[in-house]
Amino acid sequence: DYGGLSILSQLRARVSPRFEPYRMDWDTVDAHIPWAHPLSAVDKRNLTRLKRQSLLSDMADLIDYMLLRDVKLEQEAVVIE
Repeated sequence: DYGGLSILSQLRARVSPRFEPYRMDWDTVDAHIPWAHPLSAVDKRNLTRLKRQSLLSDMADLIDYMLLRDVKLEQEAVVIE
């Protein structure tokens, strides 16, 4: 979701650009789709803004996917196997 991506951006900016996302990918979204929610207008605006951040260039495909599918998934809903 926007919050997780925003935190990743902040960690990369303030601590180290080498921070890697964990379970923030298409497969995870698809595997947990029953727990996903539709994006609000604010979510869409925030995600579009985050997509322009160079520190999140590796997350642009995921952001596009979320926008296309109109879904957000809180990381707390992701089951650790």
